Amino acid sequence: MRPLQFLPAILVFALACNDTAVKPSKIFGQSDQQTADARTETKGTDELSANAEGQEGVLPPANISGSYLIDCTIFDSQKSQTSPAQVNFACGVSRKSGGAVASDGQWKGTILNPTADETLQTRDAKTGLFLLTTTKPEQLVTAMNKVSLSFDGTIEGQKVSLTETGQRTLSRDLAQVQSLIIRTSFTVQIVSGTRTGLVYSGTFQYDSSMLTGAAQETLEAQNLQFNYLTPQAQQFDSKGILNFVNGRFVSLVVAGGPATQRFGINTGFDRNQFGRPEEAFVPNGEQFFGYLATDGFVDGAGTLRYSFL
Repeated sequence: MRPLQFLPAILVFALACNDTAVKPSKIFGQSDQQTADARTETKGTDELSANAEGQEGVLPPANISGSYLIDCTIFDSQKSQTSPAQVNFACGVSRKSGGAVASDGQWKGTILNPTADETLQTRDAKTGLFLLTTTKPEQLVTAMNKVSLSFDGTIEGQKVSLTETGQRTLSRDLAQVQSLIIRTSFTVQIVSGTRTGLVYSGTFQYDSSMLTGAAQETLEAQNLQFNYLTPQAQQFDSKGILNFVNGRFVSLVVAGGPATQRFGINTGFDRNQFGRPEEAFVPNGEQFFGYLATDGFVDGAGTLRYSFL
């Protein structure tokens, strides 16, 4: 299994904020004039009034949080068939106008409507370090879609609570700067015909960031290779089509080979051409590999199995 390294990407979360400024309550010992001064509001900006700023116990206007963004950087990631897909990312705070700012507080992370396959671990609540894990590598983008983060503490000396509701998603920002390439292998086991018992294998890959999670989707296969017979027989008629259901890979469809060595993976044959008992899975609608004899007649069939690399 080879890990896939993700290029660093700054992923910016939009932050919900309240347009209505919070009115500070009167502090014990203040005069009425001091309290009135402290209640001076600046709506629609993060500027604090001179009187309110620096007074212990006086809350800044709520809209100050609208001046900040949560920045997250993915610094390590891996996907494989036998181990969970993992994404490590660290978060901080910056101004909307640009530039990181000092912050001191606690970070929390959750997955909205999580499944049993998805977990988000807060590795360091003080520094905003998180680990997202899913046992289904093909569902990594979906899991990242549901990440929600919150920060509660002080920013530039002011108490602020920031919450990301999930309206902007980690995976969509990631897709703009870094493809999620998933490499897959397939194995053909011949069960009938002159090549019964032989096994052939191949590989392909696809960019999972191109998927939307719709009920039915297709992508072109990338770097499709098939170790079948001779190099001439390994040529394809097309790049190959990959079928997906709800974001999950389902099948490869491609045909190839010269006239005397034709083959098809889930295509190129009428399923009713396979009538032997050991070929019953083909007319029953399961995935299949079919091949022709040198005289152009149907020779036999094989089963098909996929695995993530």
